[in-house]
Amino acid sequence: MTSLRWSAQLWNGPYSNTEGQTGQIGVICTGKVNFSANLLFSNNPSGRSLRCLSVGLDRVQGRTGLSLTLANSCRTIGSRSAGFWPIGDSVTVRLLVDEWKLRHNVSQIAALCAKHGLELTGVTKGFGSQPELVQAFVAGGAKVLADSRLDNLARLRDCGFELALLRSPALSEVPRVVGTVDLSFNTEVVVLKALNDQALNEGKRHRVILMIDLGEGREGIPPEEASWVAEQVLKMPGLGLSGIGANFTCLSGLPPTKAQLQALVELAREIRQHTGFNFPVVSGGNSSSLKLLEAGQIPPGITELRIGETILTGCYVPEGNPVPYLYQDVFTLQAEVVEVRPRRIVVALGWLDVAV
Repeated sequence: MTSLRWSAQLWNGPYSNTEGQTGQIGVICTGKVNFSANLLFSNNPSGRSLRCLSVGLDRVQGRTGLSLTLANSCRTIGSRSAGFWPIGDSVTVRLLVDEWKLRHNVSQIAALCAKHGLELTGVTKGFGSQPELVQAFVAGGAKVLADSRLDNLARLRDCGFELALLRSPALSEVPRVVGTVDLSFNTEVVVLKALNDQALNEGKRHRVILMIDLGEGREGIPPEEASWVAEQVLKMPGLGLSGIGANFTCLSGLPPTKAQLQALVELAREIRQHTGFNFPVVSGGNSSSLKLLEAGQIPPGITELRIGETILTGCYVPEGNPVPYLYQDVFTLQAEVVEVRPRRIVVALGWLDVAV
């Protein structure tokens, strides 16, 4: 069995797995002290990581257990019931979800967007688009639900929500994309032609947003080609051009600037003038745009933001600092402590025991 070992700083001991005694630890990992560390479940089939914001000893079903508040990648914990995610065969390891806090976070972000004339696209991939939790996004005010995984979106196909694939499809995925989602984000004309053909074959009209590369370097159409690509889309009867968008931060780690968003607005104006088509959407980024939104720095002409991580974690992206009006403990992973030593606490997590 593989173990990950962290160095641990005791700051509210003493520690014991004796009945009734509790304590807390602050985690030191790669030089960052207190509430900043990563758990990588290498034996987990998904292989995804969880970032830990807080750690505390807790009582779980009559035993002292370790409670970790997660920051992202919550879909590593497989389950189909809201509020309780058992891991493996253990009844003392579970992922707790506070749906009220989740709905609060969504509604706060949706209200902030509405205050500045924007709509919220809720990004639900962080929890695998579990239908029970998606309801909190809809109740909180998200107008569109977006995920990068078709398997997740397929769960929602019959729920009546407007669904978006948050990336450019592969050619092999085109039939499933048209059959599953209403909207996809695209960068390549060859793929757009395939989507058009598939939509015509099915008697549908598939909507697209063209993603523009404004310096992030991860994906996107060069700005100088954007008008031509939009012109091609408008010639495809199976497609509807919903608008353009840009992505920031995911590769560079840098949040967008007001100047970059203004460039996106100006590009939208140029494309509309060139094509004579007034598409409705200019999608101005993800959770990393929140500080610009709070400061009233989102330029007029941006119509929506795509936000998920900040809603789930209650933290700014990419800094990781708490957002004052959001909850940071929507998701809590609870696990039983099986060993306590002065510099080590071993936690049973089902698939993988982790020493902290």
